[in-house]
Amino acid sequence: MEYVGEFWLPGKDEKFPGKVIIDDNKKIIKIILYGNHAIDGTKIEKLGFSNYTKYHEIIVGNTSSGYISLIDCNWRSTSQIGKGIMKIIYYADIKFSQVHVSSLSDLKVKNLVVKFAWLDSWIDGMNSLSKVEKLNEGNTITHNITINENLKLILIDNLWKSPLLLTSSQKTNYCKYLKLSFNEPEEFNKAIDYIFRFKMLLDFCLQRSNGIKLINFETEAKLLDKYKQSLERDKLCKVTITNYSLENDDFEGDHFKHQNKMLISRWKFSESELERIIKSWYNQKGLDHIHDFYLNSFEISRNKVNNVIYNNACLNLLQSLEDLHRRKYGDDKLDPTSFNQNKKDALNLLNSNPKIKKWVNDNLNFTKVFTFKERMVSLVKKAEHCIKTILGSTEFYDLYPQLAKKFRNSLSHANFESTYQGENLHLVYALTKILLTIHLLKTLDIDDNKINQSLENSNFIGDLTRDIYPVYNSLQKDPDSIE
Repeated sequence: MEYVGEFWLPGKDEKFPGKVIIDDNKKIIKIILYGNHAIDGTKIEKLGFSNYTKYHEIIVGNTSSGYISLIDCNWRSTSQIGKGIMKIIYYADIKFSQVHVSSLSDLKVKNLVVKFAWLDSWIDGMNSLSKVEKLNEGNTITHNITINENLKLILIDNLWKSPLLLTSSQKTNYCKYLKLSFNEPEEFNKAIDYIFRFKMLLDFCLQRSNGIKLINFETEAKLLDKYKQSLERDKLCKVTITNYSLENDDFEGDHFKHQNKMLISRWKFSESELERIIKSWYNQKGLDHIHDFYLNSFEISRNKVNNVIYNNACLNLLQSLEDLHRRKYGDDKLDPTSFNQNKKDALNLLNSNPKIKKWVNDNLNFTKVFTFKERMVSLVKKAEHCIKTILGSTEFYDLYPQLAKKFRNSLSHANFESTYQGENLHLVYALTKILLTIHLLKTLDIDDNKINQSLENSNFIGDLTRDIYPVYNSLQKDPDSIE
C-alpha cells in the first residue's frame, strides 16, 4: 500500500511532500520525503550531510488515505535523485490510522486490543478443540481477569464470515483476542509494557518467542490533535494500529498447540489455577532479566550457534540461577551453628600439631554471604522432589555444584585456552536449564506435584535428558575432569 501526502513533526509548521509505503511482504513501514530538507527542517546541502535528527518519536501526515501518525521513526538513508532534490527515507515502527498524535506521554488509552499466536490453545486447552463449530458470529468473552485496581484482562473469541473468492460460499474465520481494559485511562507506553509482560508469560509457557499483532486502542478524542469523526464512539475514538516488528509466522494456520510444548496451560491446570498464575506473574518483580536469558536459551537451542554464543548462553543461565537464589533467599546465611561445630571438630583432630591448629583457627571463619557453590547446593536441595520425579534420581546433580562453579568462573573470566569447553559444558547447560525451569515455576507458587506434572512429559525435558545421560556416564569414569 502506498499513500501520497505531506508530512511534518508535531508542533512544527513546515510540511514536506512525500509518501508512506506499507509493505506487507517485507514487514516494513517506510516514509519517503522528496526535496532538500529532512523532516526536522534542516536543509541538506549535499549528499553525505548528516547534521539532522535521526530519530523522531512521532511523524504525522495528511495522505490520500486520511490522517496518519507514525511512531518511533528512524532515518534510514539519503540519496540524490536530481539536482538539489534528495530522497530521504525513514522507517517507522507503528502506524496509527486516521488520527494525529502529538505526544505518546500525553496519549492515554482506555483499552488496547492485541492478538497473540497460540493464545486460544494456551488459555482454553481442551475447550479450544472444535470451538468454531459451537460459536455464533460476533464476540464472546471467555475470561475476565482482574489484575489490579486499574487493569483487567478480557479474552474474547471472535467469529466472522467472509466470502470465498469466485464462489457463492463463505469462509468461517476465528481468532481469540486479548483486551487490556483500564478503569482510568493509562499511558500508551505503560499499556504496551503490560502487553509485553503478558507476552513474556506466554513465551515462558510456550518456551519460545511468540508473535504479537497490535489491533487497536480506544482513547478520548480530546487527547488527539485530529481524528476522523467516524471513529468517535461514545466520546472515545477507536484507533487502528499497524505494527510489524513484533509479528512472526506463528499467526498463519492452526490455533492448536500440543500440551507437551507448553510448561503451563489450561491443558494441565484448572481455569482458576491458570488465572491465579497470570495474576502472580503480573505481581512478580525483579525477574524479567532472568526470563529474558531463559527465553534466549531456547532460541539458541533451535539454531546452530558458535561456541562463543553457546558459552555466553550457559554463563547467562548460571548467573540467572545465582541471582534468582539471591532475590528469593537473600545473601545472608541464616545458621552458623553447624559451621562452628564442624570447625570445633576439625580443631580437636589437630591437637597433635599446635601450629596448624592455630592457623586453622585464625583463618577458617564463617562466611556470612553464600558462595556461588553454596547457592547451587541450596537450589538443588530445594528442587530435590521435582528432580527425582523428572529424572528418576538426583544423582545427576551430585557433581553439579562443583561443575557449575568451574564453568561459571572460567566463562565469566574468559579463563580458558579454547572456546570449545567440552561435553561437560553440555551437561551443565542441560542441568542448569532444568533447575532454573523448576525454580521459575516455584516463583509462581506452583506446588511440586504440579511442576512435576508440567515437566515430566514436556518435549524440552526429553531433549535435555538426551544430553545428560551419555555425558554423565563418561564423567563417572573420569571424575578428575571436574577439577
